[in-house]
Amino acid sequence: MLGEIIRRVCADGRPYSQYVRDEICEPLKMHDTWIGMPAERWRAYGDRIAPMHFGATFKRPEPHRYAPWSNTAEAVAIERPGGNGRGPIHDLGRLYEAMLAGGENIVTAQTIEALSARHTVGLIDKTFGYQLDRGLGVVLDSKQYGTSPGWYGTRCSPRTWGHGGYNCSIGFLDPENRLVVALVFNGMPEAEPALHEERTRATIDAIYEELA
Repeated sequence: MLGEIIRRVCADGRPYSQYVRDEICEPLKMHDTWIGMPAERWRAYGDRIAPMHFGATFKRPEPHRYAPWSNTAEAVAIERPGGNGRGPIHDLGRLYEAMLAGGENIVTAQTIEALSARHTVGLIDKTFGYQLDRGLGVVLDSKQYGTSPGWYGTRCSPRTWGHGGYNCSIGFLDPENRLVVALVFNGMPEAEPALHEERTRATIDAIYEELA
């Protein structure tokens, strides 16, 4: 729905995928990030496209069952704004760095303030089944509700916000500590999400500890 709004508002009628490339990715030098990656670009990347494995990380990994459907040149070319973003993890970090810096002419500071404000508080999230505080499209630090809602570790400031990927990745910014974290694992323990939560918390907490 938001993608269609963008297409209609753009005077030149650019589709959502092209708008994101032109107005966000290229200005921020996120050159390898796409929503609806052209098939020829997928083929050109070759071995740079990392495989996603399925199953617990301590077992022998197996190719994720979505691989035949999502990891093909034809599949990634389909524009699916809710789940077809592809790019290196440092590009995701670059996006959060821009937000931490006040928008860098991509969005205004006022917009960042609006999207990172607490618009819902203490509600049970219908996707995850536990309490999460949400802004506009992002999740705010919710560790006060328990272990699972603590997406950004145990040491982040209350103003921290970002979003997680599907049992494999997370990106966020902590404005009080002036910290951006973007990390991804190429093993997806889908059947045991607690394993992903545990490894993510441990990694993020280690980053905070290392940086004091």
